[in-house]
Amino acid sequence: MTRTRRGAPTKGTSARVEEDSSDGTVMVECETCQEWANIDDTPFSSTQEAQAGRYTCNLCTRLAAMQASIALQEIKLRAEHSQQISQIKAEWEAAQAEAKIDRQNLHTLLSTERNLREKLEEEIGTLQTQIKKLEQTNSTQDAQENGDQATSTPRHDSGTPEPKHPSDKQFRSQWKEDIPSQGTSRISEDIEHTVELAEEGNPGTQVGKKADP
Repeated sequence: MTRTRRGAPTKGTSARVEEDSSDGTVMVECETCQEWANIDDTPFSSTQEAQAGRYTCNLCTRLAAMQASIALQEIKLRAEHSQQISQIKAEWEAAQAEAKIDRQNLHTLLSTERNLREKLEEEIGTLQTQIKKLEQTNSTQDAQENGDQATSTPRHDSGTPEPKHPSDKQFRSQWKEDIPSQGTSRISEDIEHTVELAEEGNPGTQVGKKADP
């Protein structure tokens, strides 16, 4: 069986129609799914009527009706829940704005913390340098004071200055000899003073002492 196409249909005005030359069967093409249907299964009663009209098969018609129903339900749902949708959208936008502000604040805090850390590190370095300089100065002063004490004249317990040159044997021996002589002289003076006090308290002792040749 062969089919002959009878002219190209004009878009939106006619359907594609083919006729079988052997038995005269006429087929009409669905403009939606491009499937062919027998003209007896279409609303057309003749080939001329099919060529002049537009054809959509039953399946595509039902599908289009379902799609239209779904679209209508979607419109109704959108109308019923538009307020909820608007509220959800507003909450989402507010959350986004708040998150953006939080991110900006966090970046500011991190920048401030970084600047403070750098400043503290710089101040710590300065303090460490000052401490090192102070320790060096104190060490130098201690060394100078120790040197001055070693070269200065120390004082003995008796108050007699020690020779400035300890290596000089003559001055050292003279200094050692002065200390016993000073101590002995002091002891003698104390004994004489004690005897005088005893004689003043006992007149007989004074007379006897004077009569004694």
